[in-house]
Amino acid sequence: MVAPPIPSREATAKMLELLELKPTDILMEIGTGTGSQAAVWQRYCAEVHTVELRQDYKPDDSLLGPHVYVSCGDGAEGLADAAPFDAIVATCGVTEIPAAWKDQLKDGGRLVVPIGLPESQKLTLFRKINHELTPERVAAYTRFVMMEKP
Repeated sequence: MVAPPIPSREATAKMLELLELKPTDILMEIGTGTGSQAAVWQRYCAEVHTVELRQDYKPDDSLLGPHVYVSCGDGAEGLADAAPFDAIVATCGVTEIPAAWKDQLKDGGRLVVPIGLPESQKLTLFRKINHELTPERVAAYTRFVMMEKP
C-alpha cells in the first residue's frame, strides 16, 4: 500500500529541508506557478532562477525580491545561461530527470524532485557526485502536477 501524499505546504517545507540551501547558493526552480514557493526559497539563498512553461501563469511580483529571476520556457531545458546551480528544485512531477538538469547542476549540488507516475511520485533528493546524479533520500510520497511539454 502506498502512503497518502503530503499536503502542498508540508511538501514545500520538506523540499526546503532537503535543499539544504546556504546564503551563497544559486537555485533553479522548475515550475514557477504563482511564485509562492520562489518567495520561500529566496529567503534562504543568494538567487532564485525560476522557469515556467505557461505564459498565462504570472507570479505575484509583490512576493518576489530583486534576486528572483523569472523566465518563461521549457523547464526540461533548464536555464543554461544562468547555470551552474548549487541546487535545483522541481515543483512539478517527472518520470525521468532531464539531462539538462544534470548538466546545469554543480558537482556536489542537490536536486529535489517529485519523480514517478502521477499516482506514485516520490519526493527524492539526488546529489551530483563525480558528474553523476545519485539518489540520496526518498522523503515522502507526493502528487504534483506533471511537467508539461511545450
